[in-house]
Amino acid sequence: MMEEKTEAAESAPGKMEAAESAPPADEPRPEEKPAGTEREFSREVPPPDDPTIWTKVRKGLAEGYHFAADKTDVYARIGKRRIAIIGINRNIERCFNELGEKVYNLLAAGGEGALADDLAVKELYGKIRALEEDLTAREAEIEQILQESRRVDEKE
Repeated sequence: MMEEKTEAAESAPGKMEAAESAPPADEPRPEEKPAGTEREFSREVPPPDDPTIWTKVRKGLAEGYHFAADKTDVYARIGKRRIAIIGINRNIERCFNELGEKVYNLLAAGGEGALADDLAVKELYGKIRALEEDLTAREAEIEQILQESRRVDEKE
């Protein structure tokens, strides 16, 4: 009899292990549900007024999602304006460099009085003033977006 088990184990090694790992007959099988636990295994969505933990978690996740979406929108709008401000600052810097070069060349040529009369200098001055006004407007837009965001946060 012992030889038969050994031969069976040698011929089919997986069968012997499967037979040994089966649960005893007195324990419930995993696919069987114990009585009285239907609600725990149910995938039905509880009604909204059911104060279960899952309802609270779902509500918290939804609120967190909306909060994150609102903040992402605010910071995206601010980011666009900050990128525009960087470009404006770079343009102002270029104009100052060009203005400095023109002024230097006028002074080197001995035209100290002609500095205010030079058309290129006046044009660059006007361009710098316009860029500075644009810069101020962009910074005001950022402040307005932040104030709107704070008002929305205070209401909630």
